Amino acid sequence: MRIIVDTLNSRIETDNTELLQALYSLYAKKSPGYQYSSAYRNRRWDGKVRFISKSGTFRTGLLERVLTDLQKIKCSPQLEIKNQNIDDFIQNWDIEGFIYYDYQRDLIEKALENKRGIVKSPTGSGKTLIIAALVKALAGRKMVLLFNAKQLLTQTYDFLTKDCGIPNIGLCFGEGYIYGDIILCTVQSIEKILDTHYTEAQVLMVDECHEFANGRTTLEALRAFPNAPYRFGFTATPPSDIIPQLNLEGSLGPVWTSVSTSSLVDEGKLTKPIIQLIDRPYTASGADEEGSYLEVYGDYIVNNDERNNIIKDIANDIKQKNKRARILILTKSLDHGRTLENLLGGGD
Repeated sequence: MRIIVDTLNSRIETDNTELLQALYSLYAKKSPGYQYSSAYRNRRWDGKVRFISKSGTFRTGLLERVLTDLQKIKCSPQLEIKNQNIDDFIQNWDIEGFIYYDYQRDLIEKALENKRGIVKSPTGSGKTLIIAALVKALAGRKMVLLFNAKQLLTQTYDFLTKDCGIPNIGLCFGEGYIYGDIILCTVQSIEKILDTHYTEAQVLMVDECHEFANGRTTLEALRAFPNAPYRFGFTATPPSDIIPQLNLEGSLGPVWTSVSTSSLVDEGKLTKPIIQLIDRPYTASGADEEGSYLEVYGDYIVNNDERNNIIKDIANDIKQKNKRARILILTKSLDHGRTLENLLGGGD
């Protein structure tokens, strides 16, 4: 048996038809809600999503999982790697002003060695610094960094350009486009970079990749860029359901876990979170029961001065007690013209 390994897809070649059938069955997973599908009810579909075809073709990111399963029956296939002329040159990835923790350095080195995989890194553990290190290490190649939200894209762009001083960075989202060989792009605007990066990009990175695990558009984005052997995903919360798991792994590679939130707290690298429920008087009299959900939410949540001033007072109280405190307020706003940042005057 041999497995022909290409960038996007791999293929098992063997005359053992029983083994191929076993893999075909093993990598078939019931789709949630399959029993309600008309195709299932009309017996045109068995309700399963298949990750290995009858001919033995599968997404290359699943190679490690497939090899592990084959080892269980003492089968060690020969690997035939296509596109072996990959440029393995790695730049110095030290960034002035930053020192990597051991777990960050381990994840960076593992990514560069294996060329594809999913970095599971807790919120607050310096995931963006890991991304910056990989960008610097692989500089000289065209790269695509995909995001599902403009805010994350612009934050990462500012970090790479202003804090890390990495040149040739571009960005692409609904309202704007700046060309760069290293392009940060929202998945919603991916069509804008197809002419410049689709076949030329050698590196694909996907931030918050768990958000790409379902949905036709996001999955097609993960499965694009056929000449990008370096493929990395980043998330604090990999999917727990098997179909999204295999979707992500198939496109990007296996999940790597280095540290947990609790271990980072124990080591003093993260602050232990404290959740405090604060009871405050609050009224919302005069609500228009005839209004739509968006109208009621806008009037009595987003633009409710009483509610917003309560939050403002809490923040100011913390600031008076601790001048060095940095305060992050998370809100869901349907009105981008009025935010708590405006109320607090920005800055902190």
